[in-house]
Order: sequence, then C-alpha cells, then structure tokens
Amino acid sequence: MKKTNLWLIAILVVVLSARLFFSVSHPHFMPEAYDYLVHTKEIASSLIPDPLKIVSSDLYTDNLAYNYIIALCSHFTGIEIASTIIPNAFAALVSLVCFIIVRDLTKDDTASLLSALVSGFIPVFFTETFDSLSIYTIVIPVFFLLSYSFMNITQKKHEHRYLIFLLALIVLHPAISIFILSIIFYFIILQTEKVKLKKQETEIIIFTMLLYVWFTFLIYKNKMLLLGPNIIWQNIPQSVLGQYYYGVDFFSIIAGVGLIPFMAGIYMIYKYIFRERNHKMNFILAIGLSVMVLIIFNLIKLKVGLIFLGIIFALLLGLFYNYINEYISKTKVAKYGPLIRISIILITIISILIVTISNSITTLSESQVTDMVEVLKQSEINRTDLVISSPDTSNMITYFKDSRLILSDQYLKYDNPDKLYNDIEELYTTPFIIDALRIIRDYNITYIMLSEWERERFGVPILKYSKASCIDFSKYKDIILYSTKNCLENSIRDEYRDRLALSEIFNETDLVLRRSLPD
Repeated sequence: MKKTNLWLIAILVVVLSARLFFSVSHPHFMPEAYDYLVHTKEIASSLIPDPLKIVSSDLYTDNLAYNYIIALCSHFTGIEIASTIIPNAFAALVSLVCFIIVRDLTKDDTASLLSALVSGFIPVFFTETFDSLSIYTIVIPVFFLLSYSFMNITQKKHEHRYLIFLLALIVLHPAISIFILSIIFYFIILQTEKVKLKKQETEIIIFTMLLYVWFTFLIYKNKMLLLGPNIIWQNIPQSVLGQYYYGVDFFSIIAGVGLIPFMAGIYMIYKYIFRERNHKMNFILAIGLSVMVLIIFNLIKLKVGLIFLGIIFALLLGLFYNYINEYISKTKVAKYGPLIRISIILITIISILIVTISNSITTLSESQVTDMVEVLKQSEINRTDLVISSPDTSNMITYFKDSRLILSDQYLKYDNPDKLYNDIEELYTTPFIIDALRIIRDYNITYIMLSEWERERFGVPILKYSKASCIDFSKYKDIILYSTKNCLENSIRDEYRDRLALSEIFNETDLVLRRSLPD
C-alpha cells in the first residue's frame, strides 16, 4: 500500500475519532437532532411511517432516505448508537472526497492530504454536525462527488458515476437546487470567457435539467401547490426569518471556515479569475458563487451556506499549497523548500484545530440539553398534554414525552405558522394574565417551558404573569416548567370576571365624563 494511502486512512480515522469523541462527550444530542430522531424512531418501529407525524423540517421535502438509512442501522445497534456513528462516518468521508478532487486538479499528494485533513476540521462543518444528526453530513460528500463527476464528465467512466450521485442527491435533499444553479453560473462563466461547452457537457446539462424538473414536480408538487411562493422560504414565519437569515460578512465567513483557508482561497479565486483559466476550477467557482447568491437573497441559512463555502475553501487551500510549492521551487529559497512547506502545513493545521476544538467545547459547555432532558424526565407530562416551547426544542419534548405541540420547527407542516408563532410569542411576552388565559384556553395548553432557548428567542427571563393563582411551576437549575392546568379549569370564569371588572371601570369613567360635560 502506498504511503499516501496510509496517510489518507490515518486522516479519516483521526477525523472520525475526533467527531465521535466530542459526540459521546455529551450524554444527549443537540436540540436540532431530535427532529431526525423523531422521524427515525417512527420509521424504525413501523417501517412505513405515519404521514401525519413525518414531515421534514428542512426545506420543502418529504424525503426520508436519510432517516431510513439510520433506522435500518438502528436494528443492529439501537437508534442512539446508529445516530451517533452513521452521520459522523458520512461526515468523515468529506475528507476522502476533497482528497480525490484536489488530487485530480493538482496531481500533488501532499496538497491533497492537506486539503483532506483541513476539510475534516472546517469549524462550521465540524461544530454544526458532530452531534446534531444533520442531513448535511451525507449531503456534502454526495454533492461534491457529483461535482467531481461533472468536472470529468468527458471521461466515459464518470458518466455512470454522475448518474448515480445525481439520483442520490435528488432523493436525499433539495440541495440539488444548488447544483443546478452552479451549472447555470458555470455556463455563464464559460460564455464570458468565450469558451464553448463540450458535447458531453451540453448533453449532461440538458439531461440534468429535465430530470431535476421532473423529480421536483413528482416529489414536491403537493407542497408547491399548497404553499405557493412561501415554499421558497420554507414557510418560515416572518418573525423567524430574520433569525434564520441574518446576512453574511467576511468575519462570519472567516469564523466559519478558518483564517488561513479563507486567505488562501481568496488568493486562488483571484488567480483563477484574472490570471489563469481552468475548466474544472470554473465549476468550483460557480458553486461558490451560487452559494453566495443564495445566502445574500436569504434562500438558504447562513450556517448551511458556510458549510458549502468551508469545503470549497478547503479545496482551494490544497490548490494554494500546490501553487506555493511550485513557486518556491523556482526561486532562490528552493533549498529551504522543505522547511517552508512543513511550516505552512503545521501553521494551517494548528490554527484550524484550535478554532474547531474551541468552538466544539464551547458548544457542549453552553448547552442546556442535559438539564432539559432531566426536567422532562421528572415532569408529569403525558401524551394528552399540550406543551408550549420554542420551536427549537419542541422535537426534543416530542421525542422524550410524545406530547402534543402547537408548533415545531417543521414549519412546512402548518397552514398558518405565522399565527401560531405570533400566539406563542405573545404567550411568552405579554405582561397580562388575561391575554395569556385567552391563548391558553384557545389551544388547551397544559404546560409552558422556559429554558435558555425561549429566553434567547423571546427575550424574557420569566413569565410576567407567572404569579397568577392558577399557574404552578417547577424549577430545575435555570429551566422553569409552568403548569397551566388550573387555568384551563378557571380560565373562562376568571376571564369573564376580569372583563366584567374592566367593563365596570370603563362605565364608571364614562359616567364621570358625561356628568362633567356641560348641558
């Protein structure tokens, strides 16, 4: 076995081990993971899930292929073990994919290995996926394998691979839309350079477009007809859109992808735009341009966009190393080449590891998931109860207590998520018990959860009406669980009494005013 292959295997093992280490260091998953766990648990128990319970929360998709993969593996290991190992194994494959792409572009083993290692520890990709069951752990490697096959589509051996990866991405996730947009920008870039598409590229682009339109209509037609234009923004309530999509700047990109990959990537982008033409690099640049456009127009979440950009910058870092290596060999400092190359590698690896490990430790230390789970286990919540919480934690409550919810972060499941979200927001922010009672009665709410997620989203330290006689609460550390069962029994009578009192006040005021008026 070649030394390069041994190094690559070592990198894959290190990346996977690091991901599993941080994942098992925390006894529970991140809140966003419980969306997938709820789906996977339902699939594992019945194979054909209840369509009323299974509605994907990520973009406009009913795709459950990812959940089926984990559910199938869970029959051998259990759901939680499969949900820990399988996503992280998929994510570690990103290193292999980056190695293959950079090796194809540079023929430089060292540059390819550096890109592979850095891609495995891109801060935003590592910290956002090691414990969240994110579907992007499988989408990212499939997406870039598809891109690699497209860049080499003129070679006959890549035609079948392209078809396999294309179908896989279509079935997995609507990220295929990013690939389609990348093809469009690729065509535009070639036109600006006055370069014609090759015959195989033209045929495969037409085929891809037709297949994309057909599958999109086949899989998503019901959602498209039901939601109309709102499907573009995933039916997310207007009040939430600003929290999901909050723009992009260089500092957020640097924090997400790392300083050295960012600087190296910017230089290589400049090089391939203004100084050198490369057919394959044009497509990589088209992917980056597509993602930036989608971020700017608030069509994908910033963190998702940064994950794609992070992998692109890892690829560009490998190209930058190859370029520096060739440049040094032509200068008078060529005799110091090995020392310079080792210094670049060490500085890059150390800097990226410091940021990634620091962010991962911070993510775990600041999480209240363990406390939240303890509260749920100690509570008397049952299946008939309706619990109000932030959409971020609603799936966690469903997973542990199987209780009813008004609104989760699966916004596509609801006909009018704006009204539901506004009512929840009012329930947390109103200072008046009478307004809270109206919402509690309308929805038959039995519990209200107040944790770090609700405090951050709604900006309230406590419920201002929590001293009302019909509200009980239990507290565990910083988490408060309010019981409103007594309010349901008394809400109609209390509201009538309060309204009657207000009416009497206004009538008395009106009578005084009338008497003060001249005849």
